Amino acid sequence: MPRVIEIEGRMTELLTRAEAGESMGVAPRTIWLWATRGVHGRKLGHVMLGGVKCYRRSDLAAFIAVTPNTDPVETPPVVVARTSPEVRKRLRDAGYKC
Repeated sequence: MPRVIEIEGRMTELLTRAEAGESMGVAPRTIWLWATRGVHGRKLGHVMLGGVKCYRRSDLAAFIAVTPNTDPVETPPVVVARTSPEVRKRLRDAGYKC
């Protein structure tokens, strides 16, 4: 269940890696890879809470919304498992290989 806490004076909903993956239609490992390695030089934003990475819904939406480098030589594959067709299409439309 998502947690709502105050961060920088605003109430923020935080998701675990599993919750973030479920909400995005990807495997939790994909969320971890996006946060630690990034894609196209961008990393998924996260908040450390008690030594655990938590993810804001707004960070997830912003990460998916960015337009990646569309050069096929420089476009690394995205690890996507158990992805909903809608998310897979959005990723492909954004230039990700999945």
